[in-house]
Amino acid sequence: MKLSSIAATLCCCAGLPLICGAESGVVNANSLNARLRPELKSPVMHRLVKGDKVEITGKEGEFYRIAVPENAPVYISAVYISGSRTLKPLNMRCQDSSSAASYGILPKDSEVKVLKVDLNGWAKIAPPAGLQIYAANFYIDAVPGEDKTGEVKEGEKTTDAAKTEPKEAVKPAEEAKAEPKEAAKPADEAKAEPKEAVKPADEVAKPVIDDQRLKELKALGVDPSSGSEATVSGLLVPLKGSAVPGVGYALLDAGRKLLTFVSVSDQTVGALAGQNVTVSGVSFKVPTWKNPVLAATKLEAVKP
Repeated sequence: MKLSSIAATLCCCAGLPLICGAESGVVNANSLNARLRPELKSPVMHRLVKGDKVEITGKEGEFYRIAVPENAPVYISAVYISGSRTLKPLNMRCQDSSSAASYGILPKDSEVKVLKVDLNGWAKIAPPAGLQIYAANFYIDAVPGEDKTGEVKEGEKTTDAAKTEPKEAVKPAEEAKAEPKEAAKPADEAKAEPKEAVKPADEVAKPVIDDQRLKELKALGVDPSSGSEATVSGLLVPLKGSAVPGVGYALLDAGRKLLTFVSVSDQTVGALAGQNVTVSGVSFKVPTWKNPVLAATKLEAVKP
């Protein structure tokens, strides 16, 4: 589904009027709040500055309805993006937080342009076509010579205007979790010829990951049989407000560059949070993520 083809769906899901036409305008105030709905109590979704050009699509009372600017912040959960498409309906938020105001719902299988993914599992995307917000018309100079379209006349009620109240926001981390897939069996497991028993002295204990963390990793699209043993040292930092269940920490190098995400319980971390540690466990590659997740089985403080 291309961006241009989802405009009508977006407007319907987000409770926004559909663009019928547009004209340009220029912001004449030093700072101007752009809101979700045409009222002063509505959440601020973006801040415009003097000289910003906007696309005016209509007028409601003392507010212009404008297209969301290209530089406006729009965030969705990165967990449910595969390639450039969404795997399920997602809230579009104005900040990288599950408590931030939502523009509305982005339909499943929408094509998105991901600009960046932060440490907490939020993807900043280019605003989809058809997304609209409101700003006070007194502080926007409309370009003369063109008639505004989609204007709501005084005393006239519209069905779209009555539906601008957004639906209750759903936290990305709590959105429907993917059904965990059965762990793939090694190809040589079935009907394999019995091998000579390894002597106890030669046995090497493999890291064991608890069932809860395996379930959380499967929900991220991870194949449990694809992991590899790893040991990584760095600064262990908590990911406050993480939108990804089970991934609450990250390891950074001396230059504060991300080395890996870490799946580990707060009880295991204890007083090691914020310290330089060595983490051993099993490393997994998560689809669409640039950095792996290390399922920790052992943490040790690095001696100074």
